[in-house]
Order: sequence, then structure tokens, then C-alpha cells
Amino acid sequence: MLGMIEAAAGAPRFLRGLNDDQRRAVLHDDGPVAVLAGPGSGKTRVITHRVGRLVAPVEEGGAGAAPESVLALAFTIKSAEELRSRLREMVEAPGVADAVRAGTIHAFGRRIVRRFADVLGMPPEPEIIDSAQRRRLLREIIVDGKLFADQRALGVDAFIALGVDFIAKCRNDAVDARRCAAWIEERRRVLDDGTHGLDDEALAAERAQLPVDADLAELYARFERACVRRGWITLDDYITLPIRILRESERARAIMRDEIRHIVVDEFQDWNPAQIELLKLIAPAGAGVDLCVVGDDDQSIYAFRGADDRAFQRFSAHWSEHVTVTLARNYRSAPAIIAAANAVIGRAGDRFAPDKAIEADPDRAPAPGEGVEGVDIANDNHAGAVIAASILDDRRANPERPWSSYAVIVRTNAYLDSVGAELEVHGLPVVRRRILTPLDDQGVQDALAWMRLIVDPDDAPSIKRLLVRRPFITPIDDATAWINAHRAARADGDRTPLGVWLLSHTDDRARRLAEILRDLRISAATSTADAVALEVIRLSGVAHTETLPREERASRIVHLAAMLRFIRSRISRLDAPADIAAFWSYYNDLDDDERQFRVRGEEQVDHDGGEDGEDRPDAVTLLTAHSAKGLQFDTVYVPRVRPGHGYPKSNRADDAPPLPESLTGRAPPNHDDEERRLFYVACTRAQRRLVLLAKSKKNTKEQENDYFLTLTRHEPGLTIPVHDGQDILARAGLAPADEMEGEAGAAAQGSPVGRVRRAWIDREAARIRAEAGAALFDADRADITQEGAEAVAQTLRWCALRLATLARLRTADSSPPEAPDPSESTNAAGVARLPASGVVPADDPLAADLRAYEATARAVGAGGDAHELLRPMKPPIYLSYTKVSDYLRCPRCFYFKYVLRLDEPKTAQLFTGHIAHQALEQYYNEVRNAESDGAPVPPVERLLAIADATLEREWSGHIERDETKIEQLHAQLRNAHAMHEPDALILDVERSVRFAYRCDGVDHPFIAKIDRIDQLADGRMRIVDYKTGHATKKLTEPPRSDLQMCIYALALRHERGDEDVSDGLAEYWALSTGERGVISFADLDLEKARAEIDKAIRGMLAGEFPSNAGNSYNCRGLCTSLGDLG
Repeated sequence: MLGMIEAAAGAPRFLRGLNDDQRRAVLHDDGPVAVLAGPGSGKTRVITHRVGRLVAPVEEGGAGAAPESVLALAFTIKSAEELRSRLREMVEAPGVADAVRAGTIHAFGRRIVRRFADVLGMPPEPEIIDSAQRRRLLREIIVDGKLFADQRALGVDAFIALGVDFIAKCRNDAVDARRCAAWIEERRRVLDDGTHGLDDEALAAERAQLPVDADLAELYARFERACVRRGWITLDDYITLPIRILRESERARAIMRDEIRHIVVDEFQDWNPAQIELLKLIAPAGAGVDLCVVGDDDQSIYAFRGADDRAFQRFSAHWSEHVTVTLARNYRSAPAIIAAANAVIGRAGDRFAPDKAIEADPDRAPAPGEGVEGVDIANDNHAGAVIAASILDDRRANPERPWSSYAVIVRTNAYLDSVGAELEVHGLPVVRRRILTPLDDQGVQDALAWMRLIVDPDDAPSIKRLLVRRPFITPIDDATAWINAHRAARADGDRTPLGVWLLSHTDDRARRLAEILRDLRISAATSTADAVALEVIRLSGVAHTETLPREERASRIVHLAAMLRFIRSRISRLDAPADIAAFWSYYNDLDDDERQFRVRGEEQVDHDGGEDGEDRPDAVTLLTAHSAKGLQFDTVYVPRVRPGHGYPKSNRADDAPPLPESLTGRAPPNHDDEERRLFYVACTRAQRRLVLLAKSKKNTKEQENDYFLTLTRHEPGLTIPVHDGQDILARAGLAPADEMEGEAGAAAQGSPVGRVRRAWIDREAARIRAEAGAALFDADRADITQEGAEAVAQTLRWCALRLATLARLRTADSSPPEAPDPSESTNAAGVARLPASGVVPADDPLAADLRAYEATARAVGAGGDAHELLRPMKPPIYLSYTKVSDYLRCPRCFYFKYVLRLDEPKTAQLFTGHIAHQALEQYYNEVRNAESDGAPVPPVERLLAIADATLEREWSGHIERDETKIEQLHAQLRNAHAMHEPDALILDVERSVRFAYRCDGVDHPFIAKIDRIDQLADGRMRIVDYKTGHATKKLTEPPRSDLQMCIYALALRHERGDEDVSDGLAEYWALSTGERGVISFADLDLEKARAEIDKAIRGMLAGEFPSNAGNSYNCRGLCTSLGDLG
């Protein structure tokens, strides 16, 4: 009988709390195993316990595996970190959980590339290119190679887009350029010998398509060769390059298979064929490999990302000796929800286990109101109002139930905002679970408009945008009139750009805009793009002119920082002289996704220690089915359960066609089945109650793709009550927004007055702040008159009084006094009866106006709060020496760098230091390989050649190519070479050691990146850290409390376990002088270093981020780059 097993006294942790099937999955050790884990079946528990068993000592019933021999591959960085965190709780032995190779498949692939880059003739740290670099390289190849010459009427950009799609899909399917070339040759052959078997129409189509496909194959091959030459890769290459390495290098293959003896894969149904191919090379069939894949083919919903919906079939075919363990027990959902979910997925056409069905937990106690309900609504646009009414009705009966226990799961993002707006109209707090990017911020869009104008001062849309927005607030009719007048002047021969023309043909505010633009263009003539972006923020005031509420202002600062950070990260990729024009050209070559200012690349491979975002507020969650995986809610509403734009989505015209089966060897995905799986995922997020909403229809005859009709009328054994949406609305006293007459109507329809009041007061406060911001902007000019200054002061005072009044209302009792009769609020008697605001004396000239304003405000409402920008960080904090040191130097700069992620500009000194480290890493890896193979050690000239090649590859015009710096680089590398003792055994180069650092009872992941670890001739360990800057006394005579070396010593202790390394040495190598700074591990004051680390951690967690801006030694100026944060 299935059921949770109570662990006997002394039973190992990895066997506690498992049911029979979970236990089988954890204990299986006889070859490959596929674990089919249905929703809510304890998948993560099984993975954690299986890894726990692998690393547990043999005497405790475990496998006794070395933790570094265990590879645990998760689908996302977050899930990998969650696995590691759970392992720490389960495995008591220190350091074991952190030594397990837990990460994403891309992170694993990157380690292979870094380690065996020499197989491909690439540097160990290739550059991940973005879409602009990719687009420019493809354009160059197409033009130089005269590809698609017969179709050029479509334009080169059309074939760039086609090439991007083709290459990405080939890589997803593990189709390399050679396979593409063979595919083209085979098609040519059958056309030439007449064995094609095509009718006339199909033959004509094939003859037309073949030249295009041939050029695509050629483009793919040339693109790959060009990337290898330049040391460039895309994110996909962290899968495709390891495949090449392991196929071509017997040495790499043998090493990786020897090191990795146990593999656990999570979310296997989301893997693409290339990832599965990499897995085959690491864990070949028939080799007795310990391989466990976990997932659920019924939840395969990412075909649009290239996922193979037949991943488990592929696994079964390759590892034919495998066993399958099914986790069917669902510990999440009510029995009725499970029955409905089984009915949905049971009708899918192609399943790995066609008879698989999830089962309810027999020990689950029934909950009041649990089950599945249907709701008929007259119009899909009414779904939001019906959902709001249903939630309010449920909350009246269960006031203790939090808003966050409700979720609305829609099919498409387009419908998300519609439902969300409807819920907000009726006063429900809402959080949309989707990624908002910096480009969604109006301030960022304003900054881009300024940049566009610097490049093209004739850009009328940018001029109009800035004129009508704060701080200029020009009526749109005036702005349009000026633009039309300029066009007329242009027709008459006036060649003055619009941005300059405004100086002499408009009013003060437009002239003020033109003056700012003039100053920005002067600055831009001699500055790099990142400096110009910072100047735009400073001069235009986009961060502050709107006088936003604190929460929105904090968001504005974060988004502007992200924009600036993105520009700085791309400076090295811009055409010389890396000015704003070069950036604008580059920006326009980016894909739409990357124009959002989200830095892609390494951060998608491994966690970089950034914050994951704020805690979710207590609000109704709105999300799509694609983003709902792994989540659960007490009550789930699923609207639009009808074919069309909901569940299922019938119109998939925008979906790009898959590659031909003749190229990939796999059939295209079944879209009908995927839509059914999406609906299944949405339904199985519900714990207690599932509510399906659908537009009423007269024809109730069964249709295979009408899930609502099938479940509510035609599924044997299911009884799902269907309610009328109008009845639900009537019970709650609500009506859809399109049937209400404004917000007052919402209150009249029964929505609590405070809900509508809250929305009004927030908008009113924003309007007043805008008014105040515009007044301050008017005052910020040298030629303002006394009369003008007094007018500004009066405006500011009136704004301040109204804001204070709103603030009092915001903090008022949740049951405010009845608002006066609107008919009385405008007469003296009505005003006199209002409570005195207490903001001004009764005899103040503005008192009567203020009381009248308060009357209006009270008639509508109050509510809301705000948050500061500088917020405490959440544990665990991802630590490194640099982070701790940066915090201790200037906490505010630390916040900008690691939370806002705004790094300092790269200088020539930083750049050459980076090149030195890259060259030393590659060179000493070559030395290690040569010594292990018994080959001659490469000479110093090889080190200099590596440096020159790295410099050539990474140099960009934004950093002046100073020959003296290159001479300095060569001299430093010669010093490094001379400092190396030939009899010292190099154990590791650029070693990252990860360990858990405990502070106040919380473990924080710490990553120590050590330049080099040696074993000296006398057997002692040595840590080496290269320094390319000045040889200061702190480096040549390191103190006992040296933070960096203390951290490295802690890391080495963790790395070496019980091995005594106290007699080892820590050395700084000052490459500028050839001096060494040496201190023994035994002399290091680790307790003092711990105190410093603890101080930093506690400050981060407490939100203590003061600025050391007055201390030029400690503060690098980042904390002042976006203005005063308060």
C-alpha cells in the first residue's frame, strides 16, 4: 500500500518521509531510470533524497560517492540553488552539498568549454555575443559571400532573420553544419537522378526552396567558422561546443566520463535534442551508467523554446535497459481536481505512458468548498468582473484567507492585462507574474528619446514625446503646431534641425528643451556612449523630474541603472569611437528582446549573486500557464476555456515552422497535444478549488477541443456544477467595467468606497507631484524674475498643502467618516462642517480652498504606502571576496554595483589587467597539459602570443590603444613567467571554490576565485594571486588580517576537507615589479577576517548602505552617479 513511510529510529535521512514509489526512485541503482513525476507528486523531494543517498557514506546505507562525481542538472538557476539548499539541510557533513555539481546544463557545458577549449582552438573564456554582433556578422557573411543573390529583392535583413532562426533551430536539434551540407547534397542528388517521387507542383516548390536552404546551410557553416576565429560564442554554444569537444576528443571524453559517475536530471521533458545528445556523450548506453531522469511528459509545454515533446521516448530508445518508476500520488490537489486533470490529459494523442493517471492522496482531509466549478459568462470581457465577484464572495465567508491564495491563469499575456485591470477596478490587489523590463519604464523611454535626438536632432516623434511629458508639460496641440511650422520652414529652404529651430521659434519650455539638447550634443562630441547616457540622466532629470512616489522612484532609479549598465557592458563592442551614434546604431541591430536592457549571457548560465527580486505582496496572482510551472495556489481561476484565443489557442499562424523531419530526424510537435498539456498544467496548480470560465454557447454537442464542454457535460464519471456569471456578479453587487459609469459607478455597484478611493488618491498625488516638478524645473534657470520665482513658490506651497492633505487621508481609519453630500461640498456651510485639515491655520488665505479640496478627496478616498530604494538584501547572500571588500569600502557603491548592478566604466588599466589574467590562465593550462603528456613546456613567447591574440580579440575603440600599455603588459607577463618555479606542480588555474559561510545561523554561498593553486616541491600547498597594479606595502607585506588571503584559506580548507594545509603559503605576485608578498596560512588571523565578513553580511541584511563619497580611497563614485537616493 502506498503511503508516507515513517522512518524508523536511526534510519538515514535520505529515506525519511518517502512513499513506496518515491523510495524505489531514490534507491534504484541498477542502471538508468526514468522517473515519471506527475504534478504534486514530490519530484523535488525524490531528486534531493536520491542525491543525498549517493553522497551518504556506505556505512549509513548510502552509495559513498564522492560529491564531485555527482552531476545534478536542473532546468533553471533558481531550481539548482533550491536543490543545493535542500541538500545542505539533508547532508550533515560540512562541504559535501556544495561539492555536488549542481547547476544548469548550460553551466555544465561552459565548464567543458573552458576546460577543453584547446580542442577547438578557442580561448578558455570566449566572448558571448549578443544579437547585434550576431546580426552584423551574418550581414557581413551574406554580403561578402554573395549569398541569397537571387532573392535580394527581399532585402538582406530578411535573410539575416531567416538565418538566425535556422541556426538556432539546428543547434536545438543537434544538427551541425556538416549535417546540413549532407542534407543539401542528398536533396540535390535525388533531384538530379529523378528519385525524388514528387509531383509537378511539389517538384517546382523543391527546386525553388533548395537554393535558399543551400545558402542557409552555407551561412551556418561560415558563421560557425567565423565565431571560432574570433573567439565568439552564443548561449547555444554551451551545448553545441561540448558536443563537438566530446565527439572529437577521446581525452576529453575519457576525463569527463571518469569524473562524472552519477547523473540526476530534473525537468527532463523540457530538454531539447541537443541537450539530450550531450547527455548521451557523458552517459553512454550500455556502460552501466548511473543515470536518473525526472520529469513528466504530460507537462511538456516549451516546444516554442525547442524542447523535445518526445524526450522520454528518446530516452527509452537510447537507454533501452532502463526502468521506469511512476510517481502518481498527488499531494497537492483535491480529488475532484485530479479527476478533471486526468480527464483532460487522458485524451492527448501521444503520451510516453498512455495509461498514466495521477491519484489523490487518501490521507488528505477534505476542505470546505473544494472541487471544480464551471462558470458560464455572456462575454469573455466579463471574466475579470466575475472572478473579482467570486473572490470577494469567498473572502466574505473566509476573511482570514489571504489574497495571495488566489490565482488567475490565462493562456496568453495579451489577456493578462485585461483581466488585471478589471480586478483592480473592483479594488482587488493584483500582482502580474511576468518580467517587466527597464524599457517598460517611461523614464528609460525618455532617456532613449534624448539619445535619439543627440544623434538626430530632427527626430520629431522624440521632440513631441519630451515636450508633452514632464517637466515641460506642453499641450500636445502646441507641440504639433511647432513641428508643423518647422516642416513648413523646411519646405521653404530652412535646413535648421528641429531641435535647434525650437530655440528661436517657441515658448520658454520648448526653448528649455532645446537648450538641454544643445548642451548634451556638445558633451556627446567628445564622450563615449556611457558617459553621454549618464549626462542625459543628469541634465534631463529623468530620474527625478516627475517627483514620483518613493516606490516608483526607486523603480525608476533601478531601471535607469539597468540601462546605463547595459550601455557600459556594450562599450567594447561599439564601432570606434564608441560614441552615442555608435551605440544607437548598435542598439538598432539588437533583437527586440535585448533592446529591453536585459543583459543576457553568463547570468543565464550560473547565478551571479544578484537579488531575485522583492517578496511577493499579498495580492491575487495573474500569470500565464507557461509561467505557472512549479507553483500552486489554494484557488485557481482559468478563463477563456474555449477554442480560439484561450484554452486551446487555435490560431498559431505566428508560430515559425519547425525544421524538416528529413534534416532533424524527428517529427514536428503535435500542437493540439501541447495545448492540452498547457491546460493540464493550469488545472493542476489548484489545491482546493478550480474554477473554469467560458463564454456561453448554444451548441452543446461534444467537440474534442472544447475542454469546457467536455468536462462539464460529456466526461463520464465527472460532475462539475456550472454557475451563471450574472448570478455571481449579482451576489457581490458588481458589474463589469464596461457596464459601469466610471469609478463612482463602481462604488454605486457595491465595490467598497475605499477601493476606488485608493486608486483616485494615487493618481491625484502623482498629478500634484508632476505639477510641483514642472514648477521646480521652471525655477531652475538663471534668467527667472522675482515675480516668476514667487509664482513658483506659491505653486509649490499649494502642491505641498494638497499632498499633506492626501497623506492624512492615506493614513486615516479604514472606515473614514461619511463624505459630505456632494451638493453641499461647494457651499460655505458644507465646507465648514468638514473636519479641519490641521495643515494650515483657519485664517490662512488658502484654508477655505484646502477644506474644499479635502471635501472632494474624502468623497473619493485614501490608501497606499511606499517603499525605499535602498532595501535590505534577502538571505542567503551570494558572497565573494570582491563583494565583501566592496561593501566595506563603500556600502552605497556596493549597492549600486551588485543590487542595481551598475559597474564602473572600464579603464585601460583594468582592461590590460583583464588581458593578463586571461593570458596566464590559458598559458598555464597549456603548461599543465604539456607536463601531463610529457611534452615540452611552451616557452614565454607562447605566453606573449596568447596575450597579443587575446588583446586583439577583445580590444575595442573605446579604449585608446596605447603601445606603452602593451609593452607594460608584456613586461608583467615576463615577470610572471620568471616567478614560476619549474618544480612547483600547478594543481589548478582560475579555480572557483564554493563553500557555505555561516553567519548568525544562516548559510550564505561563498565563491572564492583563486588565480592559481600549486603544490611546492616540499609538498606544501600554495595559493597565488596575480596583481597587475602598484606593488603596495599591503601586497608585498600582507598583514595577518589580509581579507582576500583569509577567504582563500577558508576556501582551501573546505576544498581539502580533513587535509591539514596550515603549513601552506599564500602569495601575492606583484607583476609590475616581480615582487612577492608571502604569508603562511598558519599566520593568517581568520577570526578577524570572519568578523569583517560578518559585519558586511549583517549590514547587507539590515539595509545599511551609507555612502563614503567623501573618501576617495574607498568610494569609487558609483553611488553618486544617479543622484541622491536619500
